[in-house]
Amino acid sequence: MNLKNLIAKGYFPKELPPSFITYYFSNKLDDIEKEWVLINEKVQRKFSGTRCTDFSIPKVGINRRKLSIPNPLSQLQLSKCISDNYTEINKVFSSKISASIPVHTPSGTRSLRTKLTYGDFRRSGALDSFAKVYEIKTDIARYYHTIYTHIIPWVLHTKPVAKARRRDETLLGNTLDRLIRQCQSGQTIGIPVGPDTSLIIAEIIGCWIDSEFSKKLTDFVGYRYVDDFNFFFSSVEQAEKAIRVLQELFTSLNLDMNEGKTSVTRSPHFFDNGWSYILANYRFSTDQRKQLYDIIRFFDISFKFSIEFPSDSVLKYSIKVLNSLSAEPGNWSFFESLLMKTAITEPATLQEFSYIMYKNRSRVDISKITDVVYTLLEEHIYKGHSFETCWALWLAKMFKIKIPAKISNSLLEFIDPCCLIMVLDLRE
Repeated sequence: MNLKNLIAKGYFPKELPPSFITYYFSNKLDDIEKEWVLINEKVQRKFSGTRCTDFSIPKVGINRRKLSIPNPLSQLQLSKCISDNYTEINKVFSSKISASIPVHTPSGTRSLRTKLTYGDFRRSGALDSFAKVYEIKTDIARYYHTIYTHIIPWVLHTKPVAKARRRDETLLGNTLDRLIRQCQSGQTIGIPVGPDTSLIIAEIIGCWIDSEFSKKLTDFVGYRYVDDFNFFFSSVEQAEKAIRVLQELFTSLNLDMNEGKTSVTRSPHFFDNGWSYILANYRFSTDQRKQLYDIIRFFDISFKFSIEFPSDSVLKYSIKVLNSLSAEPGNWSFFESLLMKTAITEPATLQEFSYIMYKNRSRVDISKITDVVYTLLEEHIYKGHSFETCWALWLAKMFKIKIPAKISNSLLEFIDPCCLIMVLDLRE
């Protein structure tokens, strides 16, 4: 594990606009560490910790998710500990049923990727379950947000050892526990959502669950992806026992099973609700007139599915599909308007929408994108929505859109560090 790469590509949440980077920070790690040693020598009071900055992102509809950006010094110390001890940590990642074991990717856009994608995780279970009739699905309710940091030494060194040596920092688990708490004002509940270091912590816990589960049930196939469990069994009794075992394991770690997403079903099993296959395989004509009707039909299908499956990220997926579409010149204005309507209707699409606008910046209608930016800012500033406000400001920067005084005053009252940094950037 390379510390520089973990900071440069794995520190900030991927949902932040491209203006936010940590590459230059990663290039100064040695200097920062030397400065910190000097500061500690001069200051008598011991460094006790920092707090995270929150970044609120939309899910689907009115649901939201809180991401965290730890203080740079705290994140550096946690990342360094993980990097220095990764040989020991990597031994934990021996689970044969984990699809989300972290893989270091020096040339990737992030410092880590999971062993399998989520789609591969779902397909692998179906591929291996040809002789099993019963399927269980479950996950952990608000996993990252409810992890009790003291369970890290429990799963790494066993609970009795961890309790007997709770202040012994020769135990890696105790050091990780302290450094994570140091990132978030000493809190013992939850780990920051966003940094790649949290995937490593979550997977340490997940692999322990895999190991204990495999000791109690053997005749099954299937995989776990972070906190999603998808297993197959020959009988309904085995499937129901698996649910009970997982419930016991979660409870032993002070975690809760997500009852709303827990099920035992008999074959045949569906991969998904079918909409993703239809949208992914939609074909657009290169003939201008035919392509126009294809675009209209694609949006109609997307809107229909988004209403039919309100808890699925249909529109976000649709915009990702449209990223590869090269709209014919005569169709661009209509295509652009539908994209804009979608972005305003479902803010979870805003990141993908912004990329499409930037990629086609030479033909974007400035008056239309200006109206979109103003509409987004006016709607989301007073709601305290970090994600929507930040991406609207990024669009303003890309297209050199001036922000009116009324909106500017509202922005300066919006106490959100990421948005205020974007405001200062625009002012420059």
